[in-house]
Amino acid sequence: MRLIYTSREIMTQCYSLGPSLSSFLTQETWIHRCSWVSFANAWLIRKNDTQQQSVSWPFLCTHFGFSGPVAFVLAAHCAFEAITKEEPFSIFLKPDSQKSISDWDKILVSLCHDYPKKQIQTVLWSVLPKSFVQELCAMIGENFWEQQASQISRIDRQQLAGLLGNGIPLTLIGRRPWDEFVTAWWVATTHINPKTMESTICPWLFFGWEVLDIDGVTGGYNLQVARSTWMLAAHTLSQ
Repeated sequence: MRLIYTSREIMTQCYSLGPSLSSFLTQETWIHRCSWVSFANAWLIRKNDTQQQSVSWPFLCTHFGFSGPVAFVLAAHCAFEAITKEEPFSIFLKPDSQKSISDWDKILVSLCHDYPKKQIQTVLWSVLPKSFVQELCAMIGENFWEQQASQISRIDRQQLAGLLGNGIPLTLIGRRPWDEFVTAWWVATTHINPKTMESTICPWLFFGWEVLDIDGVTGGYNLQVARSTWMLAAHTLSQ
């Protein structure tokens, strides 16, 4: 029985390694000032010339960028993307995935009608976190926050609705160092017997856990994969 295999035999079923389930560093500093602000159902959108990709999960602003389940899902999708200051990664953040531009415009019109003498910042506090509102108002213009709700122009209102409904641009400049929960890809599951975890290319060669091309959003899922795959391999070897 031959138990020694060449590197070529093994690498025929292997791929590049990539960091998955990580938090991200952002170039924009406004999000750093919103540290600990969270959105229960945020939507991250990546747009390019040919397609649009999106993920929707809870989002957490941090002092370095953002984290939370939606960051981990995004990380899994772009595990092999180069994300650095020299090669930034552009996305858009929608605080509420269920609301469109027209939805936000209707909300703003209604709030301004109901509270015409209040500052627009105070009005927005009823639907959005305070520190986020301050940064959002700053994106519209200097001292916009102190305008009375009845005095904001239609253009400013629509710009506000556009940021909330179409997405606030964010520039990713890196993954948080040492923050990866799992490694994405390496050994293709198409080359693994799922009942034994034995390679279908190199007999008596077994794989499990992070060396497989699977990763989940939650830590519990990955721990279960680790236990289950190695248990299958050990059971097979004990026969």
